[in-house]
Amino acid sequence: MFEKALQLHQLNPEEVVHVGDHPINDVKAAADLKMKTVWVNIWKAQWPSDVKPADAEVTSLDQLPSVVDSFSHQ
Repeated sequence: MFEKALQLHQLNPEEVVHVGDHPINDVKAAADLKMKTVWVNIWKAQWPSDVKPADAEVTSLDQLPSVVDSFSHQ
């Protein structure tokens, strides 16, 4: 799904920030393609210890704009 989206929009993975709420199906899958990732952790769950952490974590969607904006300043 991620590869198809990149192809359709003619983007490189480094140009994309993926926001997801599932550590494996969302965040790890996007990170494996070298996308920046944000984990939406509204329930304040534990991150799986055997998975590389997301680039950022938010516990509320109102935190998302500033987190995504911070990627453009890196």
